[in-house]
Amino acid sequence: MIRKILVSLVLIFSALSLLKAANVKKYEELYAKYEDSYDAGDYSASVSYLEQAMPNIPSDSTYWFSDTYNGLAYAYWRLGNFDKAVDFGQRALDCDYEIGDSARISTSLSIMAAIFAHQRLFADAEQYMRRSIDYALANDSLILATRYSVFGEILSAQNKHAEAISSIIQAYKLDSIGNRAGKVAVRLSQLGAAYMQSGDYKKAETCLAQATEKLKAIGNNTSLSINLIAQTKNY
Repeated sequence: MIRKILVSLVLIFSALSLLKAANVKKYEELYAKYEDSYDAGDYSASVSYLEQAMPNIPSDSTYWFSDTYNGLAYAYWRLGNFDKAVDFGQRALDCDYEIGDSARISTSLSIMAAIFAHQRLFADAEQYMRRSIDYALANDSLILATRYSVFGEILSAQNKHAEAISSIIQAYKLDSIGNRAGKVAVRLSQLGAAYMQSGDYKKAETCLAQATEKLKAIGNNTSLSINLIAQTKNY
């Protein structure tokens, strides 16, 4: 009798394992289709694939739920459905808090900031991005530099010029330490624009000229910086 029970349990667990494996495979196939459709700009299809994928996520796979919710947040954002974008962004954030992974929390917070900034709700975007920077790993200078850069843009949109410049300078320093020449040029261009908005046209022209030289050195297109330099001379 006991042997029969044990055999039955083995069969049940084997069936459950096979079912879970099939669900995982189905999820991965649908998620891959989501990525392809998103890259192609077919955001309605992206939503459809992720909605089909969700029932296949194992109940204990919080990481996958987070990735799926963030994917839906991105897709709905692109479709202009702000409410659903925020809803799924918050769900992803809740999952990441449960996981306790600082890098994932920082990413989800930055997504929420971007969604609010896109709606020109800059005060909300600012709060999310401040928290995103707090959670960003100090040893990942590329990610942290990106966060400071975006934060600077959000602050500039609110005419908080001094804070914006300070944030972009932080990004510039991190990219300089990391020897990321292309990024350094971008940060200098951002600084130039921030100084221009603050009314300090002399510093704006200096930064934009430096950005142009950096871009020339790496053989990149310099038209953006050159155009901005020309703008500063009109003031």
